[in-house]
Amino acid sequence: MKKLLIIPVLLICVSFCWAQKSAIQLNLKKGETYQQTTKAVSTVEQQIMGMDMEIKITVAGKISYTVKSVTEEGFDMDVSYNSLAFSMSMPQGTTAYDSEDETDEEPYVKALRAMKDKPFQVRLSKYGEVLEVKNLDALFDDIIEQFGDLPEANQAQMREQLMNSYGEKSFKGNIEMITSIYPREKVAKGDQWNSSTTLETGFSIDMKTTYRLEEVASDYFAIKGESKIETARKDELVEVNGMKTKYDLSGTMDADIKIDRKTGWIMDAKFIQQISGEANIQDNPQMPGGITIPMKINNESTYSDQ
Repeated sequence: MKKLLIIPVLLICVSFCWAQKSAIQLNLKKGETYQQTTKAVSTVEQQIMGMDMEIKITVAGKISYTVKSVTEEGFDMDVSYNSLAFSMSMPQGTTAYDSEDETDEEPYVKALRAMKDKPFQVRLSKYGEVLEVKNLDALFDDIIEQFGDLPEANQAQMREQLMNSYGEKSFKGNIEMITSIYPREKVAKGDQWNSSTTLETGFSIDMKTTYRLEEVASDYFAIKGESKIETARKDELVEVNGMKTKYDLSGTMDADIKIDRKTGWIMDAKFIQQISGEANIQDNPQMPGGITIPMKINNESTYSDQ
């Protein structure tokens, strides 16, 4: 009889273990520095005046986050870029910039080098929300001032490019895409939760994601995400190379994320986006009557803590 009683007791214990829920959130320590290495490769297919054009853009970098204080609200951090690289391949040729190339005196490369190891401030909640970004735009202003010998139009273009890729709005959106992933409640394997964020990439994109806890290991959590992406304000005009433009884009994103179980910091992540739609350039002296450009964007981004 005792042997028969052991089986249901064991089954109850196993069932309890599988149902055990975990709090997945950031648990960073004051004084510690956390690393993030990123690489995003985008392929943009456009049709301009009946001609097909493909552009490949690669953006890579390494960022350090040093926790200065821990509060109930979250974490106050000094953040700095340790390296930055950008390349763009078009039918007309390829352009590449790398902050680690000390011999390149091209102004944009010099600007990337000037951005290195210059701290700005970020407040991050324990759920991965970027609550505040400070002094990053001011950093760009200081950098552009170093190029006083350039024509004003060139300075404005450089500032626009830097701000669109690395400015406060862009930084907030790009970081929240990978950090705004933590559930508000404890979860067990198989549980799902939702997240919404707005990405700034020169224009605004709304992203709504459903996450699922796939695996609970001794030292990490594995999470999958599925997102719906759509232009946030389709009638909003943004300036691109001096021309007023509005975007109407939508698509999906799939994510595979591995989170350190102790710190909550992302160990590895991969995001694949597929987006399509059109850009509408308004009437302007460079392009009388304006133009509508159909486009497809495929983007693969990877992140690691190394």
